[in-house]
Amino acid sequence: MNYERAVEQAPPGWRKFASEDLERLPPAVLEHEMRSVPDRERRLIDLRDAGAVERLLRAFFWTLVYHLEPERWDALAQVEPIHPDLIAALPRHVRRGVDIGAGSGRLTQHLMNRCEQVVAIEPAAGLREVIKQRFDGVDTVAGWAEALPLE
Repeated sequence: MNYERAVEQAPPGWRKFASEDLERLPPAVLEHEMRSVPDRERRLIDLRDAGAVERLLRAFFWTLVYHLEPERWDALAQVEPIHPDLIAALPRHVRRGVDIGAGSGRLTQHLMNRCEQVVAIEPAAGLREVIKQRFDGVDTVAGWAEALPLE
């Protein structure tokens, strides 16, 4: 999703976060996410323009939730089931299944029944921990979809 659209579509919960929360993000995550911010907006943020900082918080809402409140993301994900047709369309008897952007493992759990090996790629450390605790035998790897850490 592009920056402007993320700003427009931020849920009301974005107000829970403040500029200090941006500093709590892992440096690599902040750097990755800042790539989506237009240059003119970055200049305003550097000047601590209140409107620009508010837009940044709105745009980064989900990133802040994933990385700073993984248990909240997991609770939200648990009430949003994956469509049964998608589950039915997953191939069976696969050597390796990869869940990219695995979150807390909603799709991962279905891959475990169909694949010899399951790899969950997730940039948020807290969500990787949820997967590790929830599913034995799943390889969890830090990474983003546009730069998969696989051979």
